[in-house]
Amino acid sequence: MGYALIFTGLFLDWGMDPSSGAILLDPVNKKVSLWDGGETPISLTTVGTIGRAIVAVLEGKVSGKASGDGDRDREEEVVVRVKDVNLSQKKLLEIAMRVVGGDGWEVREWDTAKGVEAARENIRSGRPDLTMAFVKRAVAAGVYGSVWEDGEDDSARLGLGEGMGEEEVEGVVRGVVGI
Repeated sequence: MGYALIFTGLFLDWGMDPSSGAILLDPVNKKVSLWDGGETPISLTTVGTIGRAIVAVLEGKVSGKASGDGDRDREEEVVVRVKDVNLSQKKLLEIAMRVVGGDGWEVREWDTAKGVEAARENIRSGRPDLTMAFVKRAVAAGVYGSVWEDGEDDSARLGLGEGMGEEEVEGVVRGVVGI
């Protein structure tokens, strides 16, 4: 194998973990910043599924296209997309509220265009952007391939299963909050 690209979408479990920045939402502290309203579907994948996808690719469960001249130079380019579920932030918030309760949540709106503008200014001034503004903008805009449908998803082809329903997502939230 020459190389493999494994597109995973945002990390579902790490995306809710306060120690990892809780980019999607924070069910432990009951906080969320909805990006541009939080309605855009996102392909989300757990770290466990990502690990299983890497193993499946290394075991040769998928093949790609060959490049190079002759057998000795032959390399294969493998490109796969994996996900556990497509959800919007609002739907994920609804699921999280079922798990930890709906009271006491701090729900804010976050304008990704303004966030990117501020991030660019920080970068120009020599300060790092710790808000992940560019990632949030790419996902919320819905035009940069942040969601893939079943025909684009290689999870089943890799033997990763058919994805998650809401009950399984509730289980991920429970794991993040420790209940």
